[in-house]
Amino acid sequence: MTPKAILIISFIILTNTLFAQSKYTGIYRFYNLPQSARIAGLGGNSIAIPENDINFTTVNPSAMKDTMSNQFAMNVTTYLAGINYGNFIWGHSLKQNGNLAISLQYLSYGNFQRRDEFGYDQGTYGGNDYALNIVWSKELFKYIHIGAAFKPLYSKIDTYKSYGVAFDIGAHFYNPKYGTMVSIVAKNLGKQIQPYTENATEDLPYDIQVGFSTKLKHAPFRFSWVFHTLDQYNLILTNNNVSEPNNTNLEPEPIEEDWIHENIENFLRHSIFGVEIIPTKAFYLQFGYNFQRRSEMKTINKPALSGVSFGLGVRIKKMDISYARSQYHLSNATNHISIRTNLNDIFR
Repeated sequence: MTPKAILIISFIILTNTLFAQSKYTGIYRFYNLPQSARIAGLGGNSIAIPENDINFTTVNPSAMKDTMSNQFAMNVTTYLAGINYGNFIWGHSLKQNGNLAISLQYLSYGNFQRRDEFGYDQGTYGGNDYALNIVWSKELFKYIHIGAAFKPLYSKIDTYKSYGVAFDIGAHFYNPKYGTMVSIVAKNLGKQIQPYTENATEDLPYDIQVGFSTKLKHAPFRFSWVFHTLDQYNLILTNNNVSEPNNTNLEPEPIEEDWIHENIENFLRHSIFGVEIIPTKAFYLQFGYNFQRRSEMKTINKPALSGVSFGLGVRIKKMDISYARSQYHLSNATNHISIRTNLNDIFR
């Protein structure tokens, strides 16, 4: 059996396993945070963007190509509630053996006050998460690329430690003649090896995603769409509210939902939409809409821009600099800054 056949069969087996075992909840969810400004600006999970940008390998391992050899990127994000995270990533071409990318991701929760049961100050403690991402990809056939990522994960909160391992597998089709790209990615297949506490092993947040993008032939617009969490159809939390107070021991009576509205809502919660305006190779603007984020984080009376993201990027002296802002809730948003270059251009 040829290596190509083995890779195809492995992808099918792992994907079927994911559908059978996946759960929406799980640990090490920090890994799913958008790792670059350009990804964040398109809604947080753009797996089908045919750009020569090594940062896209963090959401789709098949995105790594030989044209990204010796690219280096640094990404920093100011997250919510004083949390900060970022990553460093570098790529290398292995010639006939494919392509390699290595990234180190970190997240810092900051410092917290420690107090005993009587409220006395006992100092401070912190928490950090780390992930090493080793990506391999290769052109399987013309216009078709495959890739896989090996991800050792480590987390520490105060004296509690946990580590595990996860895998991503992905594939995409891209024909530059038509400017259209289609991708499929299975993420976070793996296991928690050491739980935070004994005999309390948790699951990883498995996910299957399909992405699509297309660029207009005679206009500087590219539209993208990602359909995520395909292993779980229902993303609407159970509504146990009642229309009137219930002081008996009877079960709460759910508020009746319209079947059509509920299913449309469910469909849209799987979707992330994005659009880019690319007038030149040295500048772009972005807009993203994460429907699930908006549905879950908006306030009833004032939804504001929850779930909406914006971004822009420029190329200055052989360096690509990009910025994005993602609104999670009315009260706060995240800011993303990315710097990317090719080391060959700097040290030649």
